Amino acid sequence: MKYYKRKIGSKFACKYQTLLLPFGFFLILLSAGCSGIYEMSAITETEGTEYIEQSEVIKNNSPFPYSQRMDVDAQTKGKLQSECEEIALLCNDLIVNGEKETLQSFPYDTILTQTAIDEVESLLSEFGYAVINSDSVYPEYLENSNGLKRFYELANEGEKSEQSLALVSENRTIYYFTFRYDGEKMYHIITSIIWDENGEYNISAPAMNQLIDWGMTYNECFYYQIYPLDRHWSACSFIRLQSADKDLYDLYAKYLSPVGYPSSVFTKNWDRQSYKEICFNDLFEPLYTAVYGDYVYSDDYERCTDMSCRLIPANIFEDTILRYFDISLEEFRALSLYTSDSNSYPWQECNPYNVIYCPKLTPEVREKRDNEDGTITLVVDVLCFDYKCFPRFTHEITINPINEVSFQYIENHITYTDEHGVPDTTPRLAAQRNK
Repeated sequence: MKYYKRKIGSKFACKYQTLLLPFGFFLILLSAGCSGIYEMSAITETEGTEYIEQSEVIKNNSPFPYSQRMDVDAQTKGKLQSECEEIALLCNDLIVNGEKETLQSFPYDTILTQTAIDEVESLLSEFGYAVINSDSVYPEYLENSNGLKRFYELANEGEKSEQSLALVSENRTIYYFTFRYDGEKMYHIITSIIWDENGEYNISAPAMNQLIDWGMTYNECFYYQIYPLDRHWSACSFIRLQSADKDLYDLYAKYLSPVGYPSSVFTKNWDRQSYKEICFNDLFEPLYTAVYGDYVYSDDYERCTDMSCRLIPANIFEDTILRYFDISLEEFRALSLYTSDSNSYPWQECNPYNVIYCPKLTPEVREKRDNEDGTITLVVDVLCFDYKCFPRFTHEITINPINEVSFQYIENHITYTDEHGVPDTTPRLAAQRNK
C-alpha cells in the first residue's frame, strides 16, 4: 500500500492543528480565511515500506499575516463562563489544597506537583470532561477524546460543530479550550480559570481567534496551526488522541533522545564500514549532557581564533563520544579533526551563523526488531507538523545494547522521505563543511 497525501477541494476549506500549551502561558492564535482545490499526489517511498493513508485535509490561503482576535458574542461568553464556573467548583478543593512545591529557579512562587495535577485531571475525566492527561515521563494525550474525534468528522463534512477540552497547568490555572467550526471557518476560543495565592479563583473573558490550518494524522494526532511559517519556532502544535505506546516510547527516551533531531546520526545513511557521514564534533554537547548530566560551558575551554571554535581536551572528547560508536580511534581522530600538538578536538557551539533552521520534528518509534547478533533495530517515523509531513522521513537505526545503561549506534538507513526530504545537518565547523 502506498502512502498518499490526499488533496481535495471543498466548501469546508480549513485544516485542524493542535496545541499542547506550555503550562502557565496564554495561547495566541492566528486567523486566516481558507480555500483550495487539490489533486491526489503520491509520495516517494522505499520498496517494502507501508504506511497508513493520511486523513483528508484541506489547504488554505491565508490573507492575514498576523494574529487577529475575534469578538466573542454575549451568548458564547455567558455559556463558556458558566461551564468554567462548574469546573472551578468541581476542582476548587484539589487546586487550593493540592500538593505544591517550589522550584529553585522560582523560589518566590509555588506550583502544583505532578501528583496534584494528576488528581485534578482524574476528577475531570471521571466527570466526562475531555482533559489533557499529563505525565512527567510520557507524552500528554487527551482523555475522553471521542468528542474531539467526532468534532473533526463533522467539521470535515462541512457541518457546524464545537468541542471543548481542559488543560490543567502547574501554576494553578485550568485552561478551557473550545474548537468551533461555523460551516466555513475554524475558531479557537480560550477561557482561563486562575486561582490566586489566597485560594480565590477568577474566570477570564473568552478570547477567540480564527485558525490558519488544522487536520488529523494517520496515527490520530489532531493538529492545528497557530503561527505563520516565516519564523524560527514551531508554527503548529498537536494533541494526541490516544496514549503513546510506553514500551516504544521508552526505547525513544533511552536510545534516541540523547542525540536528538535533527542529527547526522539519524538523517544520514551510514554503517560500520564508513562513518564519514557523521559529524562527531556536533554530537559533543548533547552526548556530554547525556553522560555527565550537565551542560557544556564553552568558557571552560581554550579558544581557537583560527577556526572560530573551542578546543576540547582529547580525553574529555573521546570519553564522551567513543562510548556510543564502534569505531577505531584512528578513524575517529581523522574524521573529527584531532590536533596532536594540542591533543584536542575543535568544537563550535551553536550560534546564529552555524545553525540551519529546521521546523520541529516529532520522532515516533513504530517498531522494534530483535536481530540474531543481539542488536536491535528501531523503525522511526519522524513527523513534522509545520509542513504536514506524516512522516517527513522514516529511518531504521540499529543499536547494540551493551548493558542496562550503555549502548552503541551501529548503523542507520533512511527508508522513506516525502517531498520535503530529510532535514539538512550541515556541520558547524567551516573545515568540515568544506571537507
